[in-house]
Amino acid sequence: LLQSGSAEDVVISIESNHRAIAKGGSATIPTPVIGVVIANATVGGTVDVYLGGTINHGGDLTFELHTDNQAIAIGEAMAIGPVAGTGVDSQAVVNPTVNTFVSPNSNVTIGGDFTIRTLSESTAEAVSRGSSYAIGPAVGVALANATNSPTISTFIGHDATLNIGGSLTVETLH
Repeated sequence: LLQSGSAEDVVISIESNHRAIAKGGSATIPTPVIGVVIANATVGGTVDVYLGGTINHGGDLTFELHTDNQAIAIGEAMAIGPVAGTGVDSQAVVNPTVNTFVSPNSNVTIGGDFTIRTLSESTAEAVSRGSSYAIGPAVGVALANATNSPTISTFIGHDATLNIGGSLTVETLH
């Protein structure tokens, strides 16, 4: 039970930030020369933020989650020799599931406006650099892949009862 006799505005704000950084490097100078680097950074998982039970408040209520997720993968390789080769593969993935909601079967009474909001930001960055220097054959492969695919939702749960005196705003922003 969350109860407030006040008609003041109440803001419940939750911050959830996640960052993954992967850096890989290689420099080789023996004979023959091969340098391989793999860098993987992933931000995933699930964040559930919810109001539940019986809530009574006389004023406005704002319930919001802000999340900022970043994955950065950087790979660099260099090879110098009579025969040289490099291979660099960098993968950055941002794919969390983020949910902000009123729980099923909750009873919410708000005298003013009720806003429930999910604010999501995400970045995936992958960089690969490779250099091969040789008197004879030299080969290099640099691959980079960035995937930014979060699943974001804001909702009112099944069989939740809302009694709102003002306006109801349910929004998901990315």
